[in-house]
Amino acid sequence: MIESTTPSAPGGKVRRPPCRNVQATRARILDGVGSLLAREGFGALGLNAVAREAGVDKVLIYRYFGGLEGLLEAYALAGSFWPTLDELVPDPLALQAMPLAERMGTVFRRFLAGLRSRPLTLEILAWEGVARSPLTRALDTMRERQGLQLVALLAPGADPGPGILLATVFGAAVQNLLVRARHVDHYNGMDLRQDATWEAIAALMERLAGCLGAVERGR
Repeated sequence: MIESTTPSAPGGKVRRPPCRNVQATRARILDGVGSLLAREGFGALGLNAVAREAGVDKVLIYRYFGGLEGLLEAYALAGSFWPTLDELVPDPLALQAMPLAERMGTVFRRFLAGLRSRPLTLEILAWEGVARSPLTRALDTMRERQGLQLVALLAPGADPGPGILLATVFGAAVQNLLVRARHVDHYNGMDLRQDATWEAIAALMERLAGCLGAVERGR
């Protein structure tokens, strides 16, 4: 059912839909972006296609998002797509009280769990590897901004050093493995279906970070 874009009130005045309807419609439009991307890829993305997918008039996309670029930016920032800072670091003070290696291991495990719980995100990451679009640019900007904020939380007021570089490389590697795990059960003998495999990867990253930290302290 198409939501009315100009409901009338007595006296001919335009009556805006209730706030809860606006929020529900915004959410439906954002969900439409995700499902369209996962099914057909970036090439299918457009205002008309998103409007059809969400079951709304495309004028609502202009009203709520200002157009396609605003919609894509909102989608990139939506917590349903990418693990948020609050999800990765729910208690910054508690995190900063940990040794750096433990901090990195804790955040890495949460990041890993966050991506594994988002199968739609993994589908979109697979498409992102073969196509560029305004959405990929919006996603890049969002992830870069969040990454810098995360580094500031992991190593506040200091040179992040090789430990953060290690976490960055591991993060990129695990994204690739998770995308492969959509259709491949094993990789170099690792069973990608097992939680224990991903826990072992996170533990390895933590151990390596601890070794790097010891090297840095010994200089």
